[in-house]
Amino acid sequence: MQELAANPAKARAFVFDLLLTGDAKLVDRATLTSIFGKVAGTPHPAAGLCYHEKEGHPELAYELSAEQQDKLFSGAAIAAISSSEFSEKRLRNLLGFLNTDLTRYFKLGEAR
Repeated sequence: MQELAANPAKARAFVFDLLLTGDAKLVDRATLTSIFGKVAGTPHPAAGLCYHEKEGHPELAYELSAEQQDKLFSGAAIAAISSSEFSEKRLRNLLGFLNTDLTRYFKLGEAR
């Protein structure tokens, strides 16, 4: 969603909401480690590892610039929305929070 990429503060708030509601599982790890690699310019050590092999590397995200961290939060938000488990109710709530103008994407009566 372009709205999340264009508004890092709202992307962060959305990701925190996912954490607070226990829905962080909606963020696909493979997608996020791929985005991390693009943002950081180097692959994340957890990329391609099995769950039990992960040890965590918070220093890597900490070392990113504020702009890079914003991109990573936006990527996490977009990865969550892409999940097949992302509910319609949560999507409607998110679109309202983002003040998304759906007329930019659809016209009433227009066939898809």
